[in-house]
This record gives sequence, C-alpha cells and structure tokens, in this order.
Amino acid sequence: MVTTINGATAKNFFRSCAPKNQCNVTGSSSFPGGTLQMASTCCTVENRCTPNEPQFASPATNNTWANGIVCRQCQTINSDRCDTQNSTVCYGNESMCIRLSTITSGYPQEESVLAFRGCATRSVCDMNQQLFKTSGLSTVYNYICTSAATGLHYGSIILLTFFVFILNVTS
Repeated sequence: MVTTINGATAKNFFRSCAPKNQCNVTGSSSFPGGTLQMASTCCTVENRCTPNEPQFASPATNNTWANGIVCRQCQTINSDRCDTQNSTVCYGNESMCIRLSTITSGYPQEESVLAFRGCATRSVCDMNQQLFKTSGLSTVYNYICTSAATGLHYGSIILLTFFVFILNVTS
C-alpha cells in the first residue's frame, strides 16, 4: 500500500493470509490532500509462497481528465465516521464514492482510528474489509462504497449542449 498525504509518501507491505478475491488486485482512492494506492500479489504452496512484489498503478489524480463523477470528501482522526457536504471531482478510473475507516490497535500504541471520504476504483471497493496483523498490531480497513453519479455541473453541460443541438436542428 502506498499512501501519500500532503506530499509525504509511505510505502507499506503486509504479508498475511487473504481470500482469493483479494489476490492480484490493484486500485486507488483519492481524498482531501492525498491518495491511497493498493496492489496485492498472492502465493501458494506450489510457488513456495514467494509472491512477486506488487506493482502499483499511478494515482488517479495524476491523470489529466476528470471523469465527471463527484463524491463527498473529508478526513477525520479519532472517529470511524466522516460526514460532510464538501465534494470533490473524481479522476481516471475512480468511479465509486468511498468511505474508508481504519482501526489500528495493539501493543505498543493505543487504538488509532481514522476515516476519509473521496473517490475510489471499483477494485478497492470490492475489498470490503481487510485485516492485517503484524508484530502485535492489528489494523482493520473497512471499505464502504456507493455508486457515484455524474455531478450536476457535468450533467448540466450535457443537457445544455443537447438543447443547443435541438435548437440548431429545428431552426
């Protein structure tokens, strides 16, 4: 997982057991001030459980085209909820609206909770939930997604273009 927040990037690798539907998945999500890139590879007994290093896709915010999707955006610390009326435009393949919450607990730290809303690829949303346990720490990622709709401003432009076309045809 590669997380970028306000220009600072952290690359984390987790090794744990996972269901097959979480194997060989890449995706991304965007939120206020940052991105989350996810990639997974899996191993089996046949390949001596030596997975390849995951290959991360470029973050959607590096794409040059907005896809017309608008989602709510926010981030919070010490809460697994993040409610807002603020919105953000989605880019690239991020066609879903996401609310992601993470809860980290265990030695040596107290429980840490954070949440954000933004845009995500369907592959991130399909994860539903992930649990990682390492060195006494346990982190749960809860992915809650909704189908996004094109923003009002984007739809208005299409509607206006259609009416101008109709007016030109009938004139």
